[in-house]
Amino acid sequence: MEAGERSSWEALEPGTPVVSSDGQQIGTVKEVIAAADQDIFEGVICHTPDGERYVDEEIIGDIYDHAVELKIDAAAAARLQPPSPAPAAMEVGVDDVSEKSGPYKREIFFKKWWNRLSGKY
Repeated sequence: MEAGERSSWEALEPGTPVVSSDGQQIGTVKEVIAAADQDIFEGVICHTPDGERYVDEEIIGDIYDHAVELKIDAAAAARLQPPSPAPAAMEVGVDDVSEKSGPYKREIFFKKWWNRLSGKY
């Protein structure tokens, strides 16, 4: 297989073959996991005959136009884990806490109310 020129994760496309260090194709790229706006590359989700597998950026050797080469052999690649859901991220912004009513304001009201009842004021 002709890998082409060295490339970047930013140019990586779904369907690109993923090849182990011993030259065996273990699957194809399904999705690139990255925060492009922060220039952070996390890895790829690879579609294999055994299902989807997460390939961390630490075990990715080189990225070419037509292939992704891993630093591990096919036996080690067979032990890669399926991707897990990302933890939920929530940010509280000014609009969330500046409303006259809403869950945040109710929580403060009830905390103050409970503290007065329990003598913690």
